[in-house]
Amino acid sequence: MTDKLRRIVNGICWYIIILMTVFILLSLLSLYINWSWNLALGTWFIFLIELILFRQTYRIWRELDQ
Repeated sequence: MTDKLRRIVNGICWYIIILMTVFILLSLLSLYINWSWNLALGTWFIFLIELILFRQTYRIWRELDQ
C-alpha cells in the first residue's frame, strides 16, 4: 500500500513541478510580449501557491520514504 501511495505522491510532485515551470514561462512570456503586469503578477502568485503545495507534498513523500 505504501509503495502505491509513494508512486501517487511522486506523480503529484512531478505534476506540480511541471505546472510551476509552465507558470514561470507564461509570466516571462507575458512580460516579453508586454501583455500586462497583472497577468505576470497573477502567474507569480499562482507559482507561489504551487510552491507551497509542492513543499507539503514533498514532506509527505519524505515521510512515506522512511
